[in-house]
Amino acid sequence: MTGWKLGWAYGPKAIIRNLQIAHQNCLYMCHTSQQEAVAVALEKEFKLLGTPQSCFSLLVKELTEKKDKLVSIVEKSGMIPIIPQGGYFLIVDWHLIGK
Repeated sequence: MTGWKLGWAYGPKAIIRNLQIAHQNCLYMCHTSQQEAVAVALEKEFKLLGTPQSCFSLLVKELTEKKDKLVSIVEKSGMIPIIPQGGYFLIVDWHLIGK
């Protein structure tokens, strides 16, 4: 569950530095209950690997559908999508907008 570092903090440098350290370390620790939940989910998933019911198979299908929809919207808006071969970030060339 990486990438969930959201929020803002503003204050004196000495306080913010300590906040950064606490924030960094708290986000990378995983509590026992979370570890157990992930372990149970993985045990279930290992049995389904390579089948259409696998979470990984379903995720690929779901993200492909979303990517295709986003690409279509971007193209209809006059921009040029740079379609990734892996991952889920879409880069868009928008230099033609307004010309």
